[in-house]
Amino acid sequence: MYIFKSCPKCRGDLAVERDGMRARRLTKDAEFTCLQCGYYLLASQRRDLLVRIATYLQERRASIIASRTGGAQVAA
Repeated sequence: MYIFKSCPKCRGDLAVERDGMRARRLTKDAEFTCLQCGYYLLASQRRDLLVRIATYLQERRASIIASRTGGAQVAA
């Protein structure tokens, strides 16, 4: 899995490395490496990146639901 233009050092693309024997996933233990400069994200940077991704996905889902309902709010 790749996360485009997210390297804090060079703005290159990040790759999610395998976490031990597990498949590539976005977990708190996932390792992110820049494909361009080879930078490894630190623990605090990984945490911040995962929060940004979760926020983006939540906003994206909300906009998809809004477009399907014609902008009407759906009760949760």
